[in-house]
Amino acid sequence: MALFPALLFIKMARGTVDKEYEFKKGNVDGAVKFYAENKTLAVILYFKDDELTGYSYEDKQGNLVPAIPLLYGTGKLTAYFKNGNKSAVMQFNESLAEGERILYYSNGKEYINSNRINGDDDGIKKTYYPSGKIMREENFLHGNLHGTSKYYAENGNLINELNFYNSDLHGVCKYYEAGKLTETLIYYYDMLEARK
Repeated sequence: MALFPALLFIKMARGTVDKEYEFKKGNVDGAVKFYAENKTLAVILYFKDDELTGYSYEDKQGNLVPAIPLLYGTGKLTAYFKNGNKSAVMQFNESLAEGERILYYSNGKEYINSNRINGDDDGIKKTYYPSGKIMREENFLHGNLHGTSKYYAENGNLINELNFYNSDLHGVCKYYEAGKLTETLIYYYDMLEARK
């Protein structure tokens, strides 16, 4: 277990930093920063020993608003970009995301819309391009990909349609180029069984 503070960076699909976490002694401790495109700050969550204590975001001058407390890590969070557009809407229960979770691009369009149960994605999670067009539509069960997930190019063409069982590829998976089906693979618990 690390005894010194550490930072963890989580990257978006397009290679930019999505989140930064601060850790002490293996626990989230300090600021967890969520970013939109171009590393635009969306919201900061404050933790002490893995417990959510509050949140903040930038005001129109680019200064952080005073920390807004979340007593016992419970409550609704609504944050804004410094341009005044909404950046995040999340609900927490005892430091875990619970219920609808919406993150936005700085232009005001949705980036991610999902449902969380005990901190895990559960149900349909939609991710959008900055233009507002759908990028991914994924099904989750207890934080694992489960069921059919679809992935799209920004022009709306389907890239692939994958089936998962507990995050393993399972069943018929279809792959497309320019919107036309090019390959069909059949998986059995993450093992390729057949090509069509």
